Amino acid sequence: MVTRVVCFILGLVFLLSFLGIILLTIRAYSRDPSADINNQKIQDISDRGFGTLINPPSLEERLQAVEVSNIDLGEGEQSVVLTDHIELDYDIALAQSGQIYDTSDTTKIANAQALSLGVRVLPEIWQEIVLGMKLKAKKRILIPESEIKNYSTPDQININKGDIRPSGFDIAIDITLSGIADRPPGLEDFTALIEPIEILKLEDTVEGQGITVEANHKTTINFKAVVASSNQQITAKQDSVQTLNTINNWNNLLIGMKVGGTRRAFIPKDDLSLYIEDKFLVKDRDGVIEIEVTSSDLNDREDLKVEGRIEELRIEDVIEGEGQTAELDDLIEVKYTGVLATNGIIFEETPTSTQFALSESGLIAGWVQGLVGMKVGGKRQLYIPAELAYGEQERTSIPANSDLVFEIELINIIE
Repeated sequence: MVTRVVCFILGLVFLLSFLGIILLTIRAYSRDPSADINNQKIQDISDRGFGTLINPPSLEERLQAVEVSNIDLGEGEQSVVLTDHIELDYDIALAQSGQIYDTSDTTKIANAQALSLGVRVLPEIWQEIVLGMKLKAKKRILIPESEIKNYSTPDQININKGDIRPSGFDIAIDITLSGIADRPPGLEDFTALIEPIEILKLEDTVEGQGITVEANHKTTINFKAVVASSNQQITAKQDSVQTLNTINNWNNLLIGMKVGGTRRAFIPKDDLSLYIEDKFLVKDRDGVIEIEVTSSDLNDREDLKVEGRIEELRIEDVIEGEGQTAELDDLIEVKYTGVLATNGIIFEETPTSTQFALSESGLIAGWVQGLVGMKVGGKRQLYIPAELAYGEQERTSIPANSDLVFEIELINIIE
């Protein structure tokens, strides 16, 4: 009897041990490895030693929307406006614990229109936060985990940092405006405008004595652009070369000026971006551009000039391409120069590549007939009679019944 009891107990112990091993094995295999990774990230943040935010947020529940609050209003009269260059310091922390996981090692130099580091621009989502801040002002931004990607900018304020940041936390950022750079000067003898600019207006302030700028000229200018309502400089450039062809908006401002002359162009907000490369800096602002013409001369291609009339389409391959062959209705990427055959004057020239559908509905017949069969990588000259160009139709810089010559590079065929 005793032997049976002992055997039963030993068997029961063995069974329980076996079941325990099975349960431990199941638990080990069913354990979520991401939880271990997340816990390790939390520990790593603590080990980095950045500490916690001063007066960390007290969050009883997860954030549902972005919240922005002022910690310090700053000092002085000057506040950040568009086009300012500023210095920012920041601490990025887990909102629920206040633990800092990233901080600005060096002062961040930015452009307040889109908060840029160097020439990179930050998303507009940051503009409302920084614009209007004064020197030494401090703000706290609380960001739900679902919104982190929208506010993260890898080259400036990288709050995402998936290799460091654990999941399951909202984010708190404290930013401090530590510096505002001296603003470059605006225009001399100019009073900021109160009323909006309704239409383009040109005002010559210095009458030049040199060559008159005309369409098809290559013109070198110095210019400065300012916000009309504040005289704050947007941008300034020296020795900017403008090729005055049918696709250059500067035609509107320069034609009729003389070398040595100065002109002010008063430009409505809807049109200012036609002349300023950085579109962020001119959004919703009237502008004034002061222009000085330093040189201007005819822009032509003597080598493409033709004696007499062009009787039929002529195709000359300068470079035989080796890539895909262009077919009718293909979407092609090209660079080209177009000249008047009689004098070689350039009426159109693409500074960068552009795309066209190789279709009779959108292109002149000479292009369609002349480009079908061309290979990617090739350069081709098309000598086009007027009837395969614009015929009797007169266009800007192209008189009626003009024979045309195009030099075209086929960059790519878009699939």
